[in-house]
Amino acid sequence: MGKVGDSERKVAQRFLDSPKAVFNIGATYWNEKQFAKAEEAFRRAVTLDPSFAQAWKSLGYALLNDGKTDEAIKAFGKYVELEPSSPDAAELKKMIKDLGPQ
Repeated sequence: MGKVGDSERKVAQRFLDSPKAVFNIGATYWNEKQFAKAEEAFRRAVTLDPSFAQAWKSLGYALLNDGKTDEAIKAFGKYVELEPSSPDAAELKKMIKDLGPQ
């Protein structure tokens, strides 16, 4: 029985160390409108892989949804930095400008 438990823990740890897997958990939480849990998962994803652009963008939306505007601006900025030629980069740059100090 100990072997099964150890094996399950190893699989679970590998899953939790995968930025894409953690991102997918965050997306599921987002779709279920569990925004605080989504934010936590997206934060973990960008911690595991700071170059994971989509996770930065999703983190920005989760933060914005929670009223954490300054942090959202930083997350969106990181996304734009990583994906400057993405189709939504211009929209996010405008959002950053609109959300920032007036």
